[in-house]
Amino acid sequence: MAYLTRAVSSLTIKPTMTLRNDATSGATVGPIALNPADKTYTPTSSPPGSEYAADDVTLVGSSWTIDLTDLTDIEGIAVDGSGLKVQEIRVQADSDNTAAITVAGGDADPYELFGAGGSVPVPPGGVIVMRFEDALDDILTGTGAGESDIKFSGTIGDKFSYEIIMG
Repeated sequence: MAYLTRAVSSLTIKPTMTLRNDATSGATVGPIALNPADKTYTPTSSPPGSEYAADDVTLVGSSWTIDLTDLTDIEGIAVDGSGLKVQEIRVQADSDNTAAITVAGGDADPYELFGAGGSVPVPPGGVIVMRFEDALDDILTGTGAGESDIKFSGTIGDKFSYEIIMG
């Protein structure tokens, strides 16, 4: 069975720019301080990262819901996030999609990534990566009383990929 021993996430943009006011000198500048350091998750890091799940999805209806207590890892082994928190999520929409993929809490047992009733659209070709740093609630089980579902909505046939680190 695969389990997460280490994951490194990078959110860096590394531009190189030629200064407009001094184009003849060839002077360049590097990135500003907005780029956070790479994040390494392990079962003992703070925040921890002990479970990982990912999938490529083609919508066969107008939405698709994942249950964070019933996922599959890259070996096809069950992953149960009960009692853990989502530490980071990455969603990438296919560039050929006809509309945005909207990420939100599920209908029955919503895991509210973006606050109560909140959602984030990922446009065709777009990517979102969000780090939560232990700020979200624990993943809870129990139909109607749990917090475990994330819903992805879009147009039938649209595609997206997701990765989730929990700990």
